[in-house]
Amino acid sequence: MSEQNYRIIEGSLQERFLNLRTKIQMYGGGFGNGKTSCGCMKCLQIMHDYPGCHGAILRETLPKVTGTTMKEFFKWCPKQWIKSFNKADRVVTFNNGSSCVFGYLTQQGGDNNSTSNVLSATFDFALVDQVEDPGITYKDFTDLLGRLRGTAQYNGSDTTMPKTGPRWLMLLCNPTRNWVYKKIIRPLQIYQQYQQITDDLLIDKNTNELLIGVVEGSTYENKDNLPEDFIRTMEMTYKGQMKDRFLEGKWEGYEGLVYPEFDMNTHVLPHEWIKNYYFQLKQSYNLTVLEAFDYGLAVPSAYGFAFVDNKGNIFLMDGYYDKEKTNDYIAKQILKIRDEYEYAIPTAVVIADPAIFKRTVHKDARETTSLANIFFNDYGIRMTPGQNDIIAGINKVNGYMCKYKMHQHPLTGDWNAPHFYVSDKCQWFIDEITDYYWKKDKDDESVDIPNGKNDHAMDMIKYMLTYRPEISKILNKPKNDTRFITNWSEEEGENYE
Repeated sequence: MSEQNYRIIEGSLQERFLNLRTKIQMYGGGFGNGKTSCGCMKCLQIMHDYPGCHGAILRETLPKVTGTTMKEFFKWCPKQWIKSFNKADRVVTFNNGSSCVFGYLTQQGGDNNSTSNVLSATFDFALVDQVEDPGITYKDFTDLLGRLRGTAQYNGSDTTMPKTGPRWLMLLCNPTRNWVYKKIIRPLQIYQQYQQITDDLLIDKNTNELLIGVVEGSTYENKDNLPEDFIRTMEMTYKGQMKDRFLEGKWEGYEGLVYPEFDMNTHVLPHEWIKNYYFQLKQSYNLTVLEAFDYGLAVPSAYGFAFVDNKGNIFLMDGYYDKEKTNDYIAKQILKIRDEYEYAIPTAVVIADPAIFKRTVHKDARETTSLANIFFNDYGIRMTPGQNDIIAGINKVNGYMCKYKMHQHPLTGDWNAPHFYVSDKCQWFIDEITDYYWKKDKDDESVDIPNGKNDHAMDMIKYMLTYRPEISKILNKPKNDTRFITNWSEEEGENYE
């Protein structure tokens, strides 16, 4: 396309992205894997094949789009295609009437309000580079989708291309834990792994056709288009989980997480499956239920409802997570969850934050009591103090999170599985555990103290495992039955409780 050569190899990330035809198209993965170059090339192809179309190439801020993405566009754009370029408006116009604006989605104005110069226009296509940048929001994403209303006619020979538009939104992204993962990638992973359609899945509800296509891969997959020392330099710079994230392009590669073993694709299961499994086991034997509670007033209270199967697996099935609620409201939420799962054991005990057993609540001018007493006396919810040693609690939880070669995943049957799982209904738990980091010292090194921010569900899970055995005791117990869970209702099996 220009004097420089860009190799698009058969079966490569670039070819797969160029061949996507879905309404929303994402190119993700490691640094230098060809995202920006390929995205610009696809925009060039659209502008060539849809004469008179109008598109947008966007980044978070104006300096970012003019300093990187716009330069990459002109690097590969044939000069003979260009009719004009308005530097003030940053609009390039082709000889065939197609045009493209280089804009920003958010930028701080003088009054510190977020402003945008593109979300009031209409486009035939849009490309967002580095969509994971913190200033770009889920609302920006949905607003852009609403702006794809162009009707330019296709003037090519590829029968797979839309006849008009094409009304595509293309997203380029490095691995992230923000809304991009939670709202776009994770629902797609759940669908691909479990065939479950969640509320956030980008799918046509009438035809059940996916509206999104994702191409992702490591830096190594673009080695033919990189300087020979690029990967070597990256390997010297990034180690451990940073290498996983920025070279391998893994969504879970985040340095400094307290629970690095937690993997959305392994530990998170569909709620309906866990619920059905619970009632199946409940009919078979005396099921062990675990309840835990971390109290908060200005910050969220966290209550978890879990159970243990006869293989020693723990399933966090449901719970409550909210702030600034009365004791009456919290208690009724706990009782409501118990009712839903038909758990009405008079001797049931919630393992709770030790702080709520202190006599700090005034009943009247003469008498003080504890929150634990109030929950028991007024609502019949019995509580007992949990383990408050942070490091010991984290180590125990991590033991259940880790994968073990001779342990099977309860849903997939795959070996090398953990002993802890969580329902996708407990998004509050997932949000916390994927954003729970160790503190950093002055040298930016992790220290053995969690950052203490948004740790209410994390405290709850530590309390929950207070009286569970260390994982080593479960692993060392002989197992005679290795058949899948579908047979468990017919077998007595071993009972770890």
